[in-house]
Amino acid sequence: MALQIELIHQLVQGQQNQPCSQQRGREDHIPQTAGYQEFFGTQPPLFHKMDEPLDADAWLRTIESKFALLLVPCSEANKTLFAAQQLCGTARIWWDNYRATLPANHVVLWDEFRTTFRAHHIPEGLIDRKMNEFLALTQGTRTVLQYAQVFNPLC
Repeated sequence: MALQIELIHQLVQGQQNQPCSQQRGREDHIPQTAGYQEFFGTQPPLFHKMDEPLDADAWLRTIESKFALLLVPCSEANKTLFAAQQLCGTARIWWDNYRATLPANHVVLWDEFRTTFRAHHIPEGLIDRKMNEFLALTQGTRTVLQYAQVFNPLC
């Protein structure tokens, strides 16, 4: 954990110390990437091991929506680092163990994080089962409110 905190600190420091160069009277900006402070400012939720597996999917969607709020893009590697800081308890232990199985110089990009996170926290076949429930859903004798209460979590 201390190593990750130090890495994030170095990333933030590196971004603050990047000089802008000037050529022919114009500023050529090096594309900036959002830092942890900007991400944390979006108030991303923490993730603890959930009783309901779909809560893991909802957490991932929320984290991705936080990345979309950033004024400058976030690198795929930083997305992973930033999201991993929001893992707590057994979810954090899972992540630390997963990283320990990787080569020392391996950089986990966002797609890999998202895929492995879902594979671990959402049982195989659950999404398909929920999709089938959604496709079979009818209002029947339910009121519109009752139907919406079943529809919204499934969609």
